[in-house]
Amino acid sequence: MKKQLVRIISLCLSLAIMLLTFAACGSDSSSENEVLDFEDEQGEGLTQDESPDAGDATGDSISGDGTTVTDKVEFDSKDPFANIPKRLRGSTVTFACWGDEGHDKYKKVYKAFTQKTGINVKVQNIDQKGYESTVMQRIAAGNAPDVLVDCYNFANMLEVLQPLENLVDINDKFWDQDIIKISTVNGHTYGLSSLKSNWSGHKFIVYNKKLFEVNSIMSPGDYYKRGQWTYENALKCMRDITKVSGNYGGLISPFLLAASLGTPVVSYDPANQTFINNIKSPDVLAAYQYYATIKEEHLWETGMWYNHFNNGNVGIYDSDVWSIKFNGRFASFDDNSLAAVPMPTSYQGKPAKQVGVYRAYCIAKNAKNPEGGAYFLRWFLDYQNYKDAGVKVYKNEKLEDFYYNTYIPLIEKEGINYSFYETTMAYMGQDVNTYIQADESGKAQINGLLSSKSNEVDAAVNALNEKIKKR
Repeated sequence: MKKQLVRIISLCLSLAIMLLTFAACGSDSSSENEVLDFEDEQGEGLTQDESPDAGDATGDSISGDGTTVTDKVEFDSKDPFANIPKRLRGSTVTFACWGDEGHDKYKKVYKAFTQKTGINVKVQNIDQKGYESTVMQRIAAGNAPDVLVDCYNFANMLEVLQPLENLVDINDKFWDQDIIKISTVNGHTYGLSSLKSNWSGHKFIVYNKKLFEVNSIMSPGDYYKRGQWTYENALKCMRDITKVSGNYGGLISPFLLAASLGTPVVSYDPANQTFINNIKSPDVLAAYQYYATIKEEHLWETGMWYNHFNNGNVGIYDSDVWSIKFNGRFASFDDNSLAAVPMPTSYQGKPAKQVGVYRAYCIAKNAKNPEGGAYFLRWFLDYQNYKDAGVKVYKNEKLEDFYYNTYIPLIEKEGINYSFYETTMAYMGQDVNTYIQADESGKAQINGLLSSKSNEVDAAVNALNEKIKKR
């Protein structure tokens, strides 16, 4: 009893800190995103539970401390689900997620998983703004979900996750090894993703193809096909749209440009398990000066957000995988006008890479059915299962083709730079888009503006490093 009380007190202290943070990642709370309704699916392997104390799942060796796994789940190379243990059939995996993963269309994917494995799925839809605090409450109360989403915040969530290296073969080529490296702390791995997934934190550029065509302007796609897709030409695209059409040119966020150049505002060194504040680096300075140029020339305005692109009034916009999905950021945008290209390849002669933010899927501490959760993740993170279930995830086939046949091969070949500025801002409770207001100072004052934020970022980075050390 004392042990349980100590655990609850510890988690509640962490809860108090995390209530101050919010990392907007993947989905929003707009009415366009339907919420999963499984009320009519009882008895078919699917249930939904949104009650405050929800979280019970069936499985073997259930106790207040969850199930301890000592043997790895075996995924056969030809059919990963061919050898499901009989004891797991009829058990339930509880998946705590928010609007995107819980969209009604994904019923087909979860039902196909149940039909294949005999493992039921219980979906808990949790408001994204309170996701971390809610799952921490449930874990502290002994009602832990099995599978969790970790977007940006792996340092914050480490204490409520269980290691995965005894559960799955983390060296399996199916898993994204970049995410494995980041998620491994003191020899234990806490998060998984896959390059075959449609649930990643990868970043790229979308553009209004129609706006460029109507005004006879070279588009990002034109430059990319010619091998001339640089940050300078991206800026030219923005200027040309503003000059010829009178619309806003667009935006490439400075923290993404800095990461693309190789020095994120905040980086993470997996080898030393350390967050690093790079806010005074030349790459960060160059990125924010680029951003200040966009603002000074009124190619983008403070306070604007993706809805301006949705209205057809913007040329280009930095984006992510969720944005090109059927229910994503640009769900209402004309399918024939939305196009995508990778991040530009260089700036001021310096080569640039693609950019990502941390997004992984995990097994909760004290999960009742971690083995079933492992099988679920192997299914959930394989896009082929969505195609086989007849779920059209992307807005159109061209965007699907871009992501899997252009973008993924590119990062497999050249690698990807991860930004942890978003993680740091989430910890600080700050908005990544407004924390450093470059337009208020102008290019000449950017150096001083960045320096003025350094101590605050240092404090947050040090706090995150302390969280890593405690694991």
